Amino acid sequence: MLGLGSACSSDKGDTTETGGGFPDELAMGCGITSPCDDIVLRCGSDRWSEGCIEPYSTETQCVLERLAAGERFPLRYDVNGFNGEVEWYDLVFDGEGGALRQNWLEDPGSSDAAPEGPVERCVLKPLDFFANCLTVAADDPAHAQCMLWSAWFESCEAAAEPMCPTP
Repeated sequence: MLGLGSACSSDKGDTTETGGGFPDELAMGCGITSPCDDIVLRCGSDRWSEGCIEPYSTETQCVLERLAAGERFPLRYDVNGFNGEVEWYDLVFDGEGGALRQNWLEDPGSSDAAPEGPVERCVLKPLDFFANCLTVAADDPAHAQCMLWSAWFESCEAAAEPMCPTP
């Protein structure tokens, strides 16, 4: 689970300017190259809309495959402003059953992005949860749960001194 390592630099390139410090490192993926493009959830946010059934996007499929394999990687998960704001989560999965995540919220009337809440250290559901996600039909309620980032974790708590995962 998320070992504490030295602060990380990034090779991901330019992303959202966020104001500095560790949340910026997390937003840059802690220097880990992402195998998947950002997820943009177009149907639901952290709660599923019952009338909405969509197949996994290529990006969601990629992420679920990596989670099922227990890989280490970063991810930006965009909840697509369902409440009128721009909102996303930056996550770094450690490959050992844990992740760091940070929620970002941008007020539509502002050009400043700001973290919403603390960086959290999370425990992922077991690998077989993600493997099962790859086999369910699009109209199965389990399919919908697999698309929601909030369903991927057993627990999360504020990280007092967050650090990028060690290699």
